[in-house]
Amino acid sequence: MIIRQEGFPTPNFYRIKEFLAFSLPQTPSGVFLWIINASDRYFITTFWGCLKPGSTFIQRLGSVVALFYAPISFVLLPTVSRAWDQNRRTDVKNYFEYSTRLFLTLAVPAAVGLAVLSQPLLKVLATSEYLVGWKLVLMISTGTIFLGIYQINLYIIYLVKKPNGCP
Repeated sequence: MIIRQEGFPTPNFYRIKEFLAFSLPQTPSGVFLWIINASDRYFITTFWGCLKPGSTFIQRLGSVVALFYAPISFVLLPTVSRAWDQNRRTDVKNYFEYSTRLFLTLAVPAAVGLAVLSQPLLKVLATSEYLVGWKLVLMISTGTIFLGIYQINLYIIYLVKKPNGCP
């Protein structure tokens, strides 16, 4: 009924080459996020020899650092896009520098604090079978810090619209 009234839309492939050139190099980032999640589980099973019940909690505890880059990246994209469109390149550079500095200023102490407080926090919230080493929490937090740096600086590719680095 809808096709009779509106017709069947025909796809327009006019700019498909431009879209694919921009989007295909960014596709692996989804795969890398999956690898990060899987590698967390791998490290947990490697250090313990088996998957303990608290592994999901440890992953979530280590990824609390993401709370620092999420609001920054949410506000950063529209701000740098506007500055880029207005040809204020110095402001764009400063936004990226300050955003990365702010994130690292918050995230690095948070990662260390999570690692230090992981044992007492787990003792309060769970039984002794859930206790893990602080090194594991620190490793997962460090991985989340690198992910945050990537997320913030990914917007440079969006602005330049050249994901493969070609002029």
